[in-house]
Amino acid sequence: MLRTLGVALVITSFFAAAASAHHSYGAFDREHPVSIEGQVTQVVYGNPHVVISLQAADAMYSVEWGNLNQMGQWNITKNTLATGDRIVVTGAVTFAKTDHRLSLVRSIQRPADGWSWSRTMR
Repeated sequence: MLRTLGVALVITSFFAAAASAHHSYGAFDREHPVSIEGQVTQVVYGNPHVVISLQAADAMYSVEWGNLNQMGQWNITKNTLATGDRIVVTGAVTFAKTDHRLSLVRSIQRPADGWSWSRTMR
């Protein structure tokens, strides 16, 4: 009985660590959000996250916006952003300056028509 309990505890700990690692934002500078302007080259509504490829003046960025459940809550559809849209995204970049990823997105603005989306970060 005690051995079974020990094995179950180890397995549970393993899966908890794996789930936690998936949502780790340790690589991102949460304290200093930046705004990046560029042209959308692709929007992937994949599970678990919506990812925007954004061509900025200095590099191509991968923007992890949110999960599919959040998109529904925010009334975001597959037609909200399209290839060719010029947008300004504010969020957290990685500490590694050569890693062009943006996450923990706080806002997205499309100046051409005034559309915008934002959320408060805790």
